[in-house]
Amino acid sequence: MRLAVPLAALVLASAAWAQSPVTQPQRPGAPKLDVDFEATPAAVVNGMLDIANVGRDDIVMDLGCGEGDISNAAARLKGARAICVELDPERIAKAREKARQQGVAERITFIEGDLFKADLTPATVITLFLWDTINLRLRPKLLDLKAGTRIVSHAHDMGDWRPDKTEWHNRRSKDGPSAVHLWIVPAKVAGRWQLRLGGEEFEVSLAQRYQMLSGTVNGPRGAGAIRNGRVRGEEMSFTFVRAGKMVSIAGRLASDTIIADAGSPAFEMRRLAAKP
Repeated sequence: MRLAVPLAALVLASAAWAQSPVTQPQRPGAPKLDVDFEATPAAVVNGMLDIANVGRDDIVMDLGCGEGDISNAAARLKGARAICVELDPERIAKAREKARQQGVAERITFIEGDLFKADLTPATVITLFLWDTINLRLRPKLLDLKAGTRIVSHAHDMGDWRPDKTEWHNRRSKDGPSAVHLWIVPAKVAGRWQLRLGGEEFEVSLAQRYQMLSGTVNGPRGAGAIRNGRVRGEEMSFTFVRAGKMVSIAGRLASDTIIADAGSPAFEMRRLAAKP
């Protein structure tokens, strides 16, 4: 669903919206809306839930849930719990009624309010059908969520935070196929690390831009750049050259330690304190 949010949400970026649809007329007494309501096609709803691999253990939070199609489908088709956040009281009333009719109301929490003020931390999956600038306003809050949280957006992206995966759905639509983007919130791994590998000790300096890693590895035989650095949730991987051979490091973040994956060479990697 598309969102209902306060009119002020677009003030800082109004020029960028010249190509966007005109806001629907407001009914008397309704909150000021700055994003049109538009139902998400069923094929796209299914695609959003599938790309995020939603299951019974998930809590799916739909920001700007409109009439609740995504929340209801998450509960009905995937057995998940859902949180439906919507500013427009008429829309959320319809969402409640649909959930009741579909027999999933007990699995959904309905929140009538501003999504920018919502507590996102309970969610394991967040779904969006907003506009690009709204996504960008949300982006800092999304990046601070627990590593591994899945973010799914219908049609709109996150600027220079590139998706981990994109799929296309609803190909028979007269308006053309719909993009569905997936992001996995990356763990924060930037900084200095001590790596012990094969009897040698290295200092690894990591720089991070969203899920992409760069940096250097300094060891007894010199320094070199890391390659193919990437973070996916709590999982981290990179390669570097050691004694003329490419070495692959892959593991999972656990507090200030990286635990080696089964397919990676045995190593110990611990975060070092920042230099004063």
